[in-house]
Amino acid sequence: MNDRVAQWSGPARRLDAAERTNAEQPITPDRITLVWRQHVQALPTHEQHDAAALARELRGLRRWLIGSLAWRDLAHDAPLAEIEAAMTCFAALAIDALLPALVAETERRMGQPSDAEGQPVDLLVIGMGKLGAGELNVSSDIDLVLAIPANGGANADHDALEFHAHVADRLATLLRTEVSRDFVFRVDTRLRPFGDVGPRVITLDALEHYFMAHGRFWERCAWLKARVVNAPVRMSAQAFSAACQRLDEMRQAFVFRRYTDYTTIDGLRDLAARIGEQRRAAQLKSRATAAFGDADVKLGRGGIREIEFIAQGLAITHGGRNPWLRVPATRTLLTRLASAGRLEAEHAAFLDRAYVLLRRIEHAVQYVADQQTHAIPPDDAQRSELATMMGFETLAGFDEALSEIRSRVAQLFDLILPPPLAARSTQLGTRTGETPSRILTWLAAANRESETTQRKLEAVLSAFDNRFAQDETGNEAFTRAARLAQTIMKRRTYLDLLSAHPPVMDRVARLVQASPFAADYLTRHPILLDELIDPRIGSRGIDWAAFDAELDAQLAGELDTERHMNVLRDAHHAQVLRILALDLQGSTPVEAISDELSLLADRLLARAVDCAWRALKIDGPRPALAVLGYGRLGAKEMGYASDLDLVLISEDAPDDVERLTRWAQRLQSWLSLATTSGRLFEVDLRLRPDGAAGLLVTPRSAFERYHETSALWEKQALTRARFVTGDTALGAWFEDWRSRTLAAPRNPKEVGREVSAMRVRVLDGHPNKTPDFDLKHDPGGLVDMEFAVQAMVLAHASRHADLLDNVGTLALAGRLGAHGLVPPEMADAAREGYRTLRGLQHVLRLRGADVARMAPAEASGQRAAIRAFVAACGLAFPERR
Repeated sequence: MNDRVAQWSGPARRLDAAERTNAEQPITPDRITLVWRQHVQALPTHEQHDAAALARELRGLRRWLIGSLAWRDLAHDAPLAEIEAAMTCFAALAIDALLPALVAETERRMGQPSDAEGQPVDLLVIGMGKLGAGELNVSSDIDLVLAIPANGGANADHDALEFHAHVADRLATLLRTEVSRDFVFRVDTRLRPFGDVGPRVITLDALEHYFMAHGRFWERCAWLKARVVNAPVRMSAQAFSAACQRLDEMRQAFVFRRYTDYTTIDGLRDLAARIGEQRRAAQLKSRATAAFGDADVKLGRGGIREIEFIAQGLAITHGGRNPWLRVPATRTLLTRLASAGRLEAEHAAFLDRAYVLLRRIEHAVQYVADQQTHAIPPDDAQRSELATMMGFETLAGFDEALSEIRSRVAQLFDLILPPPLAARSTQLGTRTGETPSRILTWLAAANRESETTQRKLEAVLSAFDNRFAQDETGNEAFTRAARLAQTIMKRRTYLDLLSAHPPVMDRVARLVQASPFAADYLTRHPILLDELIDPRIGSRGIDWAAFDAELDAQLAGELDTERHMNVLRDAHHAQVLRILALDLQGSTPVEAISDELSLLADRLLARAVDCAWRALKIDGPRPALAVLGYGRLGAKEMGYASDLDLVLISEDAPDDVERLTRWAQRLQSWLSLATTSGRLFEVDLRLRPDGAAGLLVTPRSAFERYHETSALWEKQALTRARFVTGDTALGAWFEDWRSRTLAAPRNPKEVGREVSAMRVRVLDGHPNKTPDFDLKHDPGGLVDMEFAVQAMVLAHASRHADLLDNVGTLALAGRLGAHGLVPPEMADAAREGYRTLRGLQHVLRLRGADVARMAPAEASGQRAAIRAFVAACGLAFPERR
């Protein structure tokens, strides 16, 4: 290191030559622990358990640690993560070093504290802020809250609270005492309940009551970063761990809501105001900002606090639904928020870079005199030294880069707190002269709600009113949007979301206007409004790897059964909305949409199988179970409201019948039970051997025997069947068996007669008494094409193996033409007709139609092409009803 660095870093100057050489190696927690042991071993035996002597050695350890970190940091050898980990490790080490000695000293005067059952009671030292998050800087205070699991006795004159209050006082005194400019840590305990006027040590019961009765939003932000940082002294490891677990459950229940919490937006604004007050106070106190504007890199505009605030605010907003976001460290949060789609990846990457630079600047200015300062020096010469330490060639380059970074951070900070939608100030009942009638109609439904709710509802309705034209189409769209607003009125958090995020309002308006189905879907699942925060929604394909990672992270949490079920349901609804938004852009073909919906069903079905097994809590390995998909799922032609046609098979294991049956029953519940988040899928298991009278899970041999004599229509169902999830070996067996079964030689004419008879029965089962053409079931419709392709597979797969592939109706029809089984041009025309009808059916469903029907003349060409294809296949399907 050059002399200039040594001159700048005050603590580094106190290192001797050997220590400077050793500073070339990373400062790891293991290395800090090793050096500390050397300090303790060098003490006389009688001082190794003396709190004052240990505090003296800790001050010496800190002198070495800060000097080494300064030396490495300013030489650009130590990444920010190394400094944060080293300082956090040192804080925990210091507390753990002092506590046993302090407890022993206090026990000699006050007895040993115990709870009502006579078990020892230890102090829970709760690290807040940067200590809790593992982000301590080189001159940080440590913010502590002190608690005990429960009160109890110590001796006749003192209880456990008094005992540990004395220990806590002594701990804070020894940590903060300064001798010859050396100290261990400055300690701040004002984040405890009721601040300075609150008790120094609190029981967990009292802390929980405080959270419920008095906790404020800024405290939720503070407790996001809280964790116990000490080890047990007298309690058993198991009892201490249980106390920590209870505290963490209390903390999470306080910080995170069980839903996406947009009521935090008002809290975020209040917290922003508090930051502004702190900034102004710092400016008045420093008076050092004149030469460099807002010089405080922590509290100033675009500073460290605003980056932390962005991460914390988004984590608290979305962490209720996504446990993966319940982490305290700022940089980790930024990465996870980007992965979860709650923060644009570009913004997250920039904020991470800005955070690192600002923290390194903060460290550099603190190295000067080992003081807790965050202000860039106003003097040009001093600031030039700082610029050099940061690796800038010129002071002007440093000033310009820092100004640009802080300006962009401030812009992103303001995006989190956009101004609310303008609301009219007049009261309900006096607005008829200025409020559009279509708004007043819906406001009347809110006359029993609070004034705040009425005001927010009016703001949302007014925003919708401005987005929809005053004509028949616009009125219909407004009605759908107003119905959504009325639904979310009881959950004001969603009104807050729409009010605070105009881009979300824009996306809702576009969806509602484009599709009654989309409007109804949002109204039934208002939690999906959360997904519309992502500006990328509808503009790109689905990132299945990110979906899998986020879903698995949420399912890994310790949740009750209903919450686990809701994780699957919420994930399903959110992904359907993303597929729907992509669909409504109009550039994705209907078969690609079906592919995405089928992929989604496959993934959720696999998770449901695993969750259902775990929920049984059965010891031992799980038996082999394979889930087969039939129908739309099997053919990968899922629609937005498709049921799941499933068949479950197992290995031949008589001893596993009871477990398999319970597993199947639990799986059915996981898929179809209505919870607070709705249903996952409607499930039909009647295609299994012997239908509703058969076993829920069919052994492989029984399944095979049944199909040796099964009717042709059941073989026809196999053309749209596949292994979806479960035991892969069993799934491979099924795929091989399916191919062999479908490839069996058959008489084409006999196949034609039986499939034609089945087509008549299906048509009779779906009457259409209107003059309109039913795109799915009427002659010349989708079912005609599908049945014709299935019949040809059954008749000709013995000679054309590629017909066995489960690739869907369109692809198989193309292969029939390629093999000359139907004229190629006729196959192409029918494929185009089928694709068009599926697209029309899709559009009609998106427009809210329960049944896809239209004037016969509008689909005459497509019907004719499909009818010609049926005839070319030698099939006698009905030509009319």
